[in-house]
Amino acid sequence: MPKIDTLHPLLKSKYLKLELLAMERFGIRIGMTQALRTEAVQYAYWCKGRFELAEVNAAMKAAGLYYITEKENRIVTKAKSAATTFHGYGMAFDIVIIDSDGKTWVWDNGADTNEDGITDWDQVGSLADECGLEWGGNFTSISDKPHFQDRMGWTIAKLREHKIPSGMVFAEAGFLPKEA
Repeated sequence: MPKIDTLHPLLKSKYLKLELLAMERFGIRIGMTQALRTEAVQYAYWCKGRFELAEVNAAMKAAGLYYITEKENRIVTKAKSAATTFHGYGMAFDIVIIDSDGKTWVWDNGADTNEDGITDWDQVGSLADECGLEWGGNFTSISDKPHFQDRMGWTIAKLREHKIPSGMVFAEAGFLPKEA
């Protein structure tokens, strides 16, 4: 299933708008790498930078993810459980910059594929508000430039308080955005 299909229905159009604006305004091509996360996937990402590489790669394999290198074994999330991240409810997605060849994924925070002197991540991130999204590059606790989310008025605490299950698209659980 394409990752976009694991997003909350209201978030799908916001991702597509971000993708379109990034190309139209800056000539930057993006792709979605993550959306809804299961417990196994979230735990594997949480392990990065906290355990030895062999243990991290065992968690990655168990979650159906790719192996990482020692260089990639760094902390990327504070959320140990899918129930403690908006990814766990289909309310967040991660992107990657795609190089001009249309095939190479670019993760470098300083990437400037359109060669205009401004990082691609900052240019794409600057579109978040216009698309109705929060950008992880603005987070103060841990900068997460590939991350975008729409809380839809909810907090993680309210989602859990209302016993909204994680690991499935929020709307499929019978819940639509409402006053939290």
